[in-house]
Amino acid sequence: MFVYVEYKPSLKTGVVEHTRIHCSPMEPFNPKDVNDFSRSRTYYVRSCHKDRLYEAIKVIHITETLEEMAIFRATRPRRQADPERNDSNMSTVPVSRDQEHIREQERQEQIEAALVEYGVGPLPSGALADMQRKLQALTEEVDRLRRQGRCSCIPMAPVARDVVPRSTYTQLQRKHQSLMERVRQLERCERELQILQNHNNQSEGHPDHAAGSDVQVAAAQEEMVTEEQVPNGITVKQEEANPEHSASAESEPESVDLSSMGEQDMEHERVEYPCMKDDIETPEIGSAREDGKIYAGENVWVKKRDWQLLFNAPTDLRFCSIAASLFWTNKELSERSVTGTANRSRTPQGTRAEARPPLTPEKVDSVKELFKMYVGKDLFAARRLSAIRRHLCSKICEVRRANVRRRRSKSTGKA
Repeated sequence: MFVYVEYKPSLKTGVVEHTRIHCSPMEPFNPKDVNDFSRSRTYYVRSCHKDRLYEAIKVIHITETLEEMAIFRATRPRRQADPERNDSNMSTVPVSRDQEHIREQERQEQIEAALVEYGVGPLPSGALADMQRKLQALTEEVDRLRRQGRCSCIPMAPVARDVVPRSTYTQLQRKHQSLMERVRQLERCERELQILQNHNNQSEGHPDHAAGSDVQVAAAQEEMVTEEQVPNGITVKQEEANPEHSASAESEPESVDLSSMGEQDMEHERVEYPCMKDDIETPEIGSAREDGKIYAGENVWVKKRDWQLLFNAPTDLRFCSIAASLFWTNKELSERSVTGTANRSRTPQGTRAEARPPLTPEKVDSVKELFKMYVGKDLFAARRLSAIRRHLCSKICEVRRANVRRRRSKSTGKA
C-alpha cells in the first residue's frame, strides 16, 4: 500500500510505503485495508538521517496502487515549493547508513519519480506565476482573433435575382437535410449487409453459422423493404402513411430495462429517427425527447432511470458491458468479434479458428461517445478510452462462457 503523509515538524507532504510507518517506535503499522487508520493519531516514519530515528507524521490517505494515489493527488491543490520552510537537516545526506536504509531510500526515489511522470509532483517555485502569464497571453490572443473574425464576417449585399422568400428557403433546407440523413442511413445499412454477406460466403462450410448470418441478412433486408418512395423524393416509413397504425405504435412504446442485467438478453428500443418536416437534424447523444427518454446513439432510446443506472456503473468494464448490451443482443455478441480477424490459436480439433464478423463501427463509435461522457475530465481519460476494445472483448468472452455453461447444464440435465 501507498500512504500520503504529512510531516508534523515541517508540514511537508509525501508518499511512502506502509512498511516504513510505525504506530510507535516498537509497533509496526499493518493496516488491514485502505481505511484502517486514524487522522487524529500520530504515526512515525523511520528516518534515514543519522541524527534522528523516527519522525512524527499524520496519515492523510491510503491507496492500494500508485496510480490511485496519483489520481487522488491530482484532485488536491498543489503547494508551491517554499525554500524557507525546508529543513536543512532533513535535506542533508547522512554520513553512514546501513543497507536497509539505502534500499528504503532508493525505493522512495522510485516512488517520487513515478509521481512526477503521472504529473502530480511538487510544483517548482515560480511555476504559478509562469502559468498565469501564459494564461494571460492566451486570453489576449483569443480576444484578438475574435475581433478579427468579427471584422472579416461583414455580410454581403444579396443580389436581387437570388432573393427567395425565407419560408421557401427554410422548407428546401429541411428537405435537403432530411434526404442527406436518409442517404447516410442507407449507406450504413449497405455496409452492414456487405459485412454479413462476406461472412456468409466464408462460412459456406459451416451450415449452423451460415444460417445465423442468413437470418440477420434477411432481417436487415426486410427492414429496408418496409420503406417506400413518395413522389416528392423524400423517403418515409409505411407507418407514417398509416396514421392509425402510427398512433397505436406510439401508444405502446418499448424501452430499455437495465435493472434485469445478467444472463438474460437486454431488450431495448431501436427506433429510427424519422425525417419529418419539422426536424432538421439528428438528435445528439444525451438529448431527451418529450416522453423523457434519452438518446444513446444509433436509434437507441433509453429511460431516464436506466440512463442513470448506466452512468452509475462502478467500473469501466461494467459500463462497457452495459453499453454493449444496448446496441447488440447476446446472440449477436457471441457470433461476432471486436476486430473481425481470426484468432491465431488453434481449436481443440487442431484446426485454425474461423474469423468472425466485426462489431458495427458506428455502434462502437456510439459506445465511445457514451464512454467519453462517463469519463468526463478525468486525468487519465485517454488511457481509459484506449481500453474500450479490451472491455468489449471481455463482454464477448463473458457471453460465450455463459452460453457454454448453459449448454453443459442442459446436457447434464438430460443425462
